[in-house]
Amino acid sequence: MLIQWLSEEDEDSKAAPGGDFVTGMTRSSGTVGAGFSTKGSMTQPRRHVPAAAPTAPETPATAAARKRQALRNDLLATVDLLQRRQAERIDPSLMADYVALDWFEWSGGALRITLTGQNICKQIRNGLL
Repeated sequence: MLIQWLSEEDEDSKAAPGGDFVTGMTRSSGTVGAGFSTKGSMTQPRRHVPAAAPTAPETPATAAARKRQALRNDLLATVDLLQRRQAERIDPSLMADYVALDWFEWSGGALRITLTGQNICKQIRNGLL
């Protein structure tokens, strides 16, 4: 996480011309080290302003990739619940997503893992995913 410290004078410009790159201080800004400003008669702490992280709009492919990763993260726990015969504890929306990805299938009213699902589990266990 990026954090910027700004004095009251630097708040609008965010960078004083001729300032020191490492400390961000200039002689004309009235700023001294250790996060304090000498503006006025009392020493005042600088205000903390978090830097805004650049964000791009989420594309459908990105949303799908995040959802697939979330499903991968829950896959081993889901398989464990099926092996313990506790399928009622699995979220129905997860079941539908796993079936849509062909990781699970319905067989005679029971949910079971497919060969694709088994391969994904092996890859997760081996640290490949």
